[in-house]
Amino acid sequence: MMKKVFGYYSAGWFISLVLFHIIAFVIGGQLRQEFDAGFWIGYIFILVAFLGLLLVAYKVLNGEGSRKLFYRIPLMRISKIGLVITLIVGSVFVTVPGLPAWVGAILCLLIMVLNVIALLKASAAAEVVGEIDNKIQTQTAFMRALTVESQNLLARSATPELRKVAELVYETVRYSDPMSHDALSGIEAQISLRFSAFETAVTKQDGETATAIAAELLALLNARSGKCKMLKTQI
Repeated sequence: MMKKVFGYYSAGWFISLVLFHIIAFVIGGQLRQEFDAGFWIGYIFILVAFLGLLLVAYKVLNGEGSRKLFYRIPLMRISKIGLVITLIVGSVFVTVPGLPAWVGAILCLLIMVLNVIALLKASAAAEVVGEIDNKIQTQTAFMRALTVESQNLLARSATPELRKVAELVYETVRYSDPMSHDALSGIEAQISLRFSAFETAVTKQDGETATAIAAELLALLNARSGKCKMLKTQI
């Protein structure tokens, strides 16, 4: 999907580049008698800005997953701003003859440096946010999986007694703190064992055993919630 989007983006980029060349060499050629150093300075920096925008778009649109795309969108915005500013400054030197080439070189180089710095900062920020998101995804994996399993178990409960106890387990899991921690590994292992036993009892339609195990499971879930609160107060 992202490759297709990049293909459409590349087509628009190519059309814009062609329009720039028409303006630069046709209109610029009519406004000046020769293509002096000022023209080539403006032309080269604008061309580099166009290529930079395409490279940034490739990096953003070929990222893995929608989350990475969301985090990298600011890169494209910054790159477009850099291109627009370079176009404004560079176009002056492309179309107006007799301007000092060294002034154009300094201005365009300054714009490029500032743009690169902004891109590096945005890229670093995207990586940091991505790492935090991956960490959160890992830390919440246990409770998210348990929520899905308990919901599926609720759907498989055949009797009112089993459904009542399965719903109680599901609601407790659903509203438990999703964040995990190394200090919770022991109690989470116990929860996994008791949930497996609870799942077996529900599957066998053993209401009495399921109710007894559910009481143990709920006690463990409540104990985990208490530890979560304690860990948060220590941070």
